[in-house]
Amino acid sequence: MGTPNWITLSGLVGESYSSANYTLTGLTNNTTYEWQFKNVCGAVESSAYTYLSTFRTTCRIPTGLSNTPTSKGATLSWYVSLTPDPGTTFTLQYRPVGNPTWTTVTSLTTSDYSLTGLTSGTTYEWHVLTKCTANSASDYSITKTFTTGCNQLVANNLKSLLVTSSSAQLVWTVVNDPNVNYYIIYRPVGEANWINLDGLTASSTGGVYNLTGLTNNTSYEWQIAPLCPDQPGFYIAGPTFTTQCQTPLYPYAASKTTSALLSWNQMGVDVSYEVRYRLAGAASWTTVSSISTNSYSLTGLTGSTNYEYQVRTQCATGDYTDFTSWVRFTTYSCDMPTSSYPSVTNLTTTSATLNWSYFYADASTRYAIRYRVVGSPGWTTLTNIIGSSYSNSLNLTGLIPGTPYEWQISTLCSPTASSAFTASNTFQTRIICSGMYTIQTGAWNDPAIWSCNRIPTNTDVVQIKHIVLVPVSYIANAQQVGFDTGQKLSFGTNAQLKLGF
Repeated sequence: MGTPNWITLSGLVGESYSSANYTLTGLTNNTTYEWQFKNVCGAVESSAYTYLSTFRTTCRIPTGLSNTPTSKGATLSWYVSLTPDPGTTFTLQYRPVGNPTWTTVTSLTTSDYSLTGLTSGTTYEWHVLTKCTANSASDYSITKTFTTGCNQLVANNLKSLLVTSSSAQLVWTVVNDPNVNYYIIYRPVGEANWINLDGLTASSTGGVYNLTGLTNNTSYEWQIAPLCPDQPGFYIAGPTFTTQCQTPLYPYAASKTTSALLSWNQMGVDVSYEVRYRLAGAASWTTVSSISTNSYSLTGLTGSTNYEYQVRTQCATGDYTDFTSWVRFTTYSCDMPTSSYPSVTNLTTTSATLNWSYFYADASTRYAIRYRVVGSPGWTTLTNIIGSSYSNSLNLTGLIPGTPYEWQISTLCSPTASSAFTASNTFQTRIICSGMYTIQTGAWNDPAIWSCNRIPTNTDVVQIKHIVLVPVSYIANAQQVGFDTGQKLSFGTNAQLKLGF
């Protein structure tokens, strides 16, 4: 600001009718700049410049400092208010409070850093600055402190889960510290002696230990303590529990056309389950035993039919619970697929990709597709097409260039059940185009500006005879691009041109 000479940028292209932007680079830090712009409507016609606007460059100081200490380390994090320029790094300094010498860590590319090898029971201070370029940096941030130490457990973060007749899962939540192990002691309520478990570790969010070999119908109590280096932990009592084989909770059925996924809450770490199912109202059940997980997929069912099922738990002691109340579900009818939008993609002169979806498909679902040239009497039929559980596609090849086609699809739900064919969807293969060139000014992704009335692909040799905009974030493709004199491509933000890919 105040400099007599202007730097002028010309030939800029707006990204829409109402807005445009341009990124200035190579500016000087801590400097106020002024700028203005005008519209250029033609070779000899332009508007006046706008009023002046100003801005000031600055290398921003990190803010929002936070730290999570452990017994011999800490995770530090911070942020800057705007997205840093490419190449920006951070410089971190830390030291024990009262120590005159800082330890400096440079060239950090992310806004977090983990300190290790610290002294337990010590208070540290730290701060960080932003290094924007080789010659410009912010001031250091405010100084923040933390104290290394053993993260003690609290009762609210202890749980007794998945209790069965002979087992239970003990869970604790704590800040992860690779230097810390844990002790657990447990016993039947009222007994004098504790059973000791040591050397237990935690993951990034906490720890889990599965107690097994317990006595049925017995109440247990337990406690846990961290074993920290250079600092003892203390025991905290977890919630007591009583061993018992538990009936499954929240049984549910997610049905398809010829299958259903049955699920329920996990009831233990050493249990199995037994499922029985039948046609709704039937007298006899079909039973499936020794299911090791809390879900089971029923297959070979009949569409548009009511079923019901029950489930019970078998514990490691051999005990069975009662069955749950029955859960009723209805399989879906064998319906026609729906054509996804767009129903045809990847059109070329001799091929096309057909797309469809069928929400109630399962592993046994197949499809039949028939297609023909529009107006032809006979169909070409493809059967036993395997699809995924929802979204599907098939690539047709060997088609005739520049020709209209129609296609229909049917669902094959089982060897004896299928849907009707859908109504026809139509498409036309691309014509063979002897030359791909622009016929008017416009956007690359507008077929109307191209001689072949389509957007170029990576097989086209393109000649630019007008000014063409590649829109914001759009990826244009061509095998080769040539330019008539005075013509050019303009690129919106993050737009790309890929040749030969």
